[in-house]
Amino acid sequence: MEIKSKLAGKVGKIVVSKGSVVSEGDKICFVESTKLTQPIKSDVAGKITKILVKQGDEITAGDVVCKVEEVSAGKADKQVTITSSFVGKVGKLNVAVGDKIEVGDVFFKVENGKLTQPFKSTEAGTIAKILVQEGDDIKTKDELVVINVNGGEETFESTLKFDLKSTVPILTVGKISAGVGDVVNEGDIILKVEAGKLSEPVKAKETCKIVKFLVKEGDAVKNGDAFAEVEKASAKKAPKKAVERGEIKCDLAILGSGPGGYQAAIYAAKQNLNVVVIEKGHLGGTCLNVGCIPTKSLIHCADVYRYSITSEDFGVTNRNTSYDLKGMVAHKDAVVSELRNGVGTLFEHGGITLVRGKGEFVDANTVKVTGEENAVVKFDKCIIATGSSIAKLPIEGIDLDCVWDSDKVLSNTEEFDSITIVGGGVIGMEFASIFSTLGKTVNVVEFLPEILAVVDDDMIDVVKSNIQVNYFFNSGVKKIEKKDGKAIVTYEHEGKLSSLESDKVLVAVGRHANIKGVNLEAAGVKLDERGRAIKIDDYLKTNVDNIYAIGDVTAKLQLAHVASNQGFCAVDNILGNKRKMDYINVPSVIFTHPEIATIGWSEKMLIKEGVKYTVKKAPFLSNGKALSMGATQGFVKLIQDAKTKKIIGGGIIGADAGNLIATLTVQISNNIDADSVAQTVFAHPTLAEVVNDAERGFGHGSIHGLDE
Repeated sequence: MEIKSKLAGKVGKIVVSKGSVVSEGDKICFVESTKLTQPIKSDVAGKITKILVKQGDEITAGDVVCKVEEVSAGKADKQVTITSSFVGKVGKLNVAVGDKIEVGDVFFKVENGKLTQPFKSTEAGTIAKILVQEGDDIKTKDELVVINVNGGEETFESTLKFDLKSTVPILTVGKISAGVGDVVNEGDIILKVEAGKLSEPVKAKETCKIVKFLVKEGDAVKNGDAFAEVEKASAKKAPKKAVERGEIKCDLAILGSGPGGYQAAIYAAKQNLNVVVIEKGHLGGTCLNVGCIPTKSLIHCADVYRYSITSEDFGVTNRNTSYDLKGMVAHKDAVVSELRNGVGTLFEHGGITLVRGKGEFVDANTVKVTGEENAVVKFDKCIIATGSSIAKLPIEGIDLDCVWDSDKVLSNTEEFDSITIVGGGVIGMEFASIFSTLGKTVNVVEFLPEILAVVDDDMIDVVKSNIQVNYFFNSGVKKIEKKDGKAIVTYEHEGKLSSLESDKVLVAVGRHANIKGVNLEAAGVKLDERGRAIKIDDYLKTNVDNIYAIGDVTAKLQLAHVASNQGFCAVDNILGNKRKMDYINVPSVIFTHPEIATIGWSEKMLIKEGVKYTVKKAPFLSNGKALSMGATQGFVKLIQDAKTKKIIGGGIIGADAGNLIATLTVQISNNIDADSVAQTVFAHPTLAEVVNDAERGFGHGSIHGLDE
């Protein structure tokens, strides 16, 4: 159907494009006359097939503005209008009508003074309309973007008909470019029609698969004739041609851009080394993309939900609290994207060469890169920072669609009521904390007698009393099945088989070093005694004099901050500043509710080694700041060597433990005695006062402490 103008004037802003789905009464464009700007609206519901005007055209009443393919009510895509939650000015548009988007994709940034915030999609689908343009001022609740959401019923024409520009009544079918069975994308040429010396291509209007041609070359046809039968198909992706980079020479080559790799690269570049980083995936490695950062983003979302549902305890009424998994994942994705882009920016500013592809050693001074980019990198020194991957357990049913690993769970937007988590380690318990907070029924199946094996029992007791979880200890999972839409986990306990039913299963057990596919043998690099990680010395050097290794690939401590500090240490040693890596005085944080943070020796470790020690504690319960926050669970614990009187370990369980542990880290790493910290003035009222009080326990006694 043709949509005709009832107005005369100049065409202003056009708010639809080819492929847009419109409802009756939707605006197509605006027409500007001397005194007035008025919209031209659609007379029908349907899909825009052609736009016959452009901005600036002069039109009169009766001119055809566009063509619309009518659809029956309910047959068009389901549309969602995204409204603004910001006040400000629209920045550069990152998307266009017709683009496919995912939850969390950024449409544009909104600028308000010095503050710039990304405006993100809360839906997945295809952009039907963009209702603003760069420079527009917007306010909250303004309608900005219309999306055809995934899951809406799309209109699809199974018969293709000629819709030609030519006005010649009879034309001849020329060369047919596509064949039966071919998948053609929108815009691909299917065939050509000819009239004398004139030739016009006939292009696909959307992605489809050719089932049957109704014409052949040489046939006489006219506009509107059917020429092919088609069926729906996914868009075919053209193979991306690799960029040839040739030979690249450098002082230092780094394989991997995780926290260890990218920070080592920047640190080295700041000391005038010519650095090349080789990366086959996203910048930032596991930590940034599918580890620390996305997990903590979701944990924060759960914390915000907890604050909201308990707000009445603080006099704030909020009776309609709910959460949206799509929104939580969108927040997570936006954080990851921002940080990932930040790494790229740091590389550019630091003069670091990034080569995108898979790196394999050719010899001890050469890495061959293949993939998105092809190159041969010649180096003097090399740091292997290839990280680790999820270890796949040999459990029957582990590949079922109801089973997640710690990567897949981060992108889940599907609601569920219950989950069984295999593994009560750090990853398992952090997700147990998230899902328990969101009101899910959580089961944790742990092979060992207790969760969080490296944490002292007094801290574990606090976690268990604050997270609603059903625990199954000394239990090994044997198989996972799916019955009537439910996951059935069969586990063995004391020789007897039992089962648990839940909607989903999360397997959160183990990672392995990424040593395969790097061709370590060609460089002569040896593995450790177990053959599972790269063998290094105290200075991060492998058995090959010019090659170092850091991070998870060394299997020392699988912590991002350990990898980062290994990277700094490796660079120092490469530059001749000999430095050993210390693995004892490394802080560790577990983001359960409440948080756990530890440093140095634990009681479990000292008991095993037979070392005598003294413990002093101070509770959050007696701290004014903690009471005002309603966060009185937990304590600060200090461990002193009974012989040397040095503080050799400590732990904090409670609000903001991850930040408070920094004080103990500085103290223990620099051999600062308890009395020196006790005499230091800590601000009041703060949570940090609990640390100060625990330190006093080794003198005349803490003021609020639990002396042991």
